[in-house]
Amino acid sequence: MIARLIAPLMVPLAALAVTDQARSAPDPLALTLSFEAPHWLVIRSPRIPGEEIRINYLEAYCRAGSTDADWVQHTVITHRTELVSLSDDRKSLRLRDTLADGVTVEHAITAGDDEVDFRLVAHNPGTAPSQAHWAQPCVRLAAFTGFDPKGKDLDDCLTKCFIFLEGKLTRMSEIRPWAKEARYTPGQVWCPKEIPRTDVNPRPLSPLVPSNGLIGAFSGDETLLFATAWEPCQELFQGIARCLHADFRIGGIAPGETKRIHGKIYIVPPDIPALLKRYEKDFAPASPKGLKTKLPPGYTIPIVDISEERQRQVVVDREAGQYLGHPTTVLLEDNRTMLAVYPKGHGRGAIIYKRSTDAGKTWGERLPTPGSWETSLEVPTLHRVADASGNRRIILFSGLFPIRMAVTEDDGARWSELEPIGEFGGVVTMATVLGLKTPGHYLAFFHDDGRFIRGGDEERFRMKGPHSDHTSPAAKPWRFWVYTTLSKDGGLTWSAPAPIAMLPDANLCEPGALRSPDGKQIAVLLRENSRKYNSFVIFSDDEGLTWTEPRELPASLTGDRHVAKYAPDGRLFISFRDTTHVSPTKGDWVGWVGTYDDIVQGREGQYRVRIMDNTKGPDCTYPGVEVLPDGTFVTTTYGHWTQGEPPYIVSVRFTLQELDAKRKPPP
Repeated sequence: MIARLIAPLMVPLAALAVTDQARSAPDPLALTLSFEAPHWLVIRSPRIPGEEIRINYLEAYCRAGSTDADWVQHTVITHRTELVSLSDDRKSLRLRDTLADGVTVEHAITAGDDEVDFRLVAHNPGTAPSQAHWAQPCVRLAAFTGFDPKGKDLDDCLTKCFIFLEGKLTRMSEIRPWAKEARYTPGQVWCPKEIPRTDVNPRPLSPLVPSNGLIGAFSGDETLLFATAWEPCQELFQGIARCLHADFRIGGIAPGETKRIHGKIYIVPPDIPALLKRYEKDFAPASPKGLKTKLPPGYTIPIVDISEERQRQVVVDREAGQYLGHPTTVLLEDNRTMLAVYPKGHGRGAIIYKRSTDAGKTWGERLPTPGSWETSLEVPTLHRVADASGNRRIILFSGLFPIRMAVTEDDGARWSELEPIGEFGGVVTMATVLGLKTPGHYLAFFHDDGRFIRGGDEERFRMKGPHSDHTSPAAKPWRFWVYTTLSKDGGLTWSAPAPIAMLPDANLCEPGALRSPDGKQIAVLLRENSRKYNSFVIFSDDEGLTWTEPRELPASLTGDRHVAKYAPDGRLFISFRDTTHVSPTKGDWVGWVGTYDDIVQGREGQYRVRIMDNTKGPDCTYPGVEVLPDGTFVTTTYGHWTQGEPPYIVSVRFTLQELDAKRKPPP
């Protein structure tokens, strides 16, 4: 009886609880859209300060070469905008732009509760290339930020506006330096690393590089924030109309070509981690098609970016109009003398030889070399070795068939000619030379794809090598194998090669070997050249006599030409070219910081480092890595460090403690 009396009361009580919860949750903004000719997009909500945000959409389509050009005479490509449709609920809007050169851009714009999504399709139906390289959506934010749109102080809203620098939200009023000089002033432009600095808005161009594509502002009472981003991103811009731009890149459109562009506007509570998480999800790079790896194609550890820290960089060698590539280095026992060799060309070319006497801070002139060094066909490598009696020498290898070697017994003062080490060949020889437990015994690692391992004189094939135009007349590529060769006399002679790793559907190459901290195990990190898998690793517990089956590494260690060294605190730094399937630093010179146990256990490690920004594809990074007694790493490699110029050789210096201090946790 009592139960029957109580039961009717429970329904309204539950309803009251739901009602209270609904009242405590923030109401959705319920954004709507409208369009006002000639080109104003208006976002409305009664909860937005001023109840609307107006966007000059689009303010302009622009040509390249705009940074120091006349805006009207050179940069702007005129266009007209027409309203195609607007849904009854004002949530979906379609526009069409027609440029003076005939290009059409279809805009599908959709409003959600707290965001606006932009999907653009640009098409060139003509027979001439379009010069449309970028475009400007100009977002007016005076009312949103609480300032008078007609106020005389054009910088008054900088206290509310922000971008992200070094991974942190930074209000524009706090940004230093603040550029002042330009064709037109005031304002401020931030150029992403991959965009030519000659192709942006002709307002003052900041030397600072934004961490991501977000730009935004807090509302006057700081209860909301506005943020916007586009992909591809051309620039971030703070303008004179109390406006913010995340301008998008088009990059020109060839005849018949179609390009797709994606943008977002967020109007959300001021929860920065939530904003970043949402941005990362909305603009996550797509995984390449056809991958065979079952592991994640990207990584979650943080990135420390030192690519703009010029004080760390030392130019080792540079020659106008000449490709300089693929260096290796060796540090002598005085911890001051460092030697470097590299080819005058892409892999194939005369070997250049240099010396530093201050641990890589400065480098002398190019040194004389034996005549046979002019005939090098492949990447040269340097290695320090010693025989059982303690006699030290340095050996230099040059690969393809046959592998040749030069020797110096006086720390590089005099070198022998290049001479064959046997009737076998290979590629990137020797990627690593590792001392074994028996004094004077060394194991050298290299790879081949079937063309050069046996050589021969019978002309049957004419196939180009992977790093140069050298060809093998006797064989054609069929499968990648990783090999070792053994020396028992301190590197003077070498055994016939022994295969240690192969997979039928993966191309394993460029072995980078290292020992475990206790010295009992050898690990070899392997480039995967089909680009369908992550990099691989193999292990040996018996000084290279037997090896485990190849196992994929996490995406954080995926790259080419791994070179690993231990820091004084026992952690590893590994330098390589970033070929990770999904990575914001893909194609750049990067490093990895973690422990040997991270490699054994398949963990991602602690963080990654962008060492330098390579401006042309993945053509960089066959590095030398040396460690000084104070823990300073001196890393040296080649790359396209200057847009539009051939690669040259640079060293970069740092300690792990310096990198640790810059480490930012993932959002």
